[in-house]
Amino acid sequence: MEKENLDYLSKIQKVVLMLLYLDKSPIKGKTWFQKEIFLISKLDKAVEEELDFEPNNYGPHSYEADEALDSLESEGLIEVIGNNEIKITNSGEDAASYLKESFKQSELDFYKDIKLLLNDMSRMELLAYIYQTNKEMTTESLELKNVKNKLVDYSVSLYRKKKVSLAKASEIAELDLSDFIKELNKKGISVETGM
Repeated sequence: MEKENLDYLSKIQKVVLMLLYLDKSPIKGKTWFQKEIFLISKLDKAVEEELDFEPNNYGPHSYEADEALDSLESEGLIEVIGNNEIKITNSGEDAASYLKESFKQSELDFYKDIKLLLNDMSRMELLAYIYQTNKEMTTESLELKNVKNKLVDYSVSLYRKKKVSLAKASEIAELDLSDFIKELNKKGISVETGM
């Protein structure tokens, strides 16, 4: 792909390239991809304008995001390998290096933060986090019952990994703060103040 043609990529395609380029690590899979793009779209109006998210089997899903991914793959800028892990190709890195200048540093930092937040969660931690913070997107979920049955475990794990604050973890667990702290104490996890 010629560099002058890169400016015609959609905003979502450029964001995907940035997600993969900034820390060079792959996106863990298509479920993580959808949730990362979903969270980005909630705070990035240009991305939000290109995508429609609707409840699907695993929470929020955008067919436009899937199409952007497929298009980038067919152009050789990314590849989907193994268990749907998404990684940038050498051509994609060249393109992203060129495109990086069109983003504000605050945008790049935001994209990287979202990826760092979600990418090392287990699939069920990811779903618990997304489901509990976006309940309107769970109406079609195949995993909602499984997530609900282990909410406390997933929220404890997210807190232990420092993915969420104490207050957010108790919210995800659907427990008041004092009951959640009791759960942490039962599991031998110390409560950190100020998180």
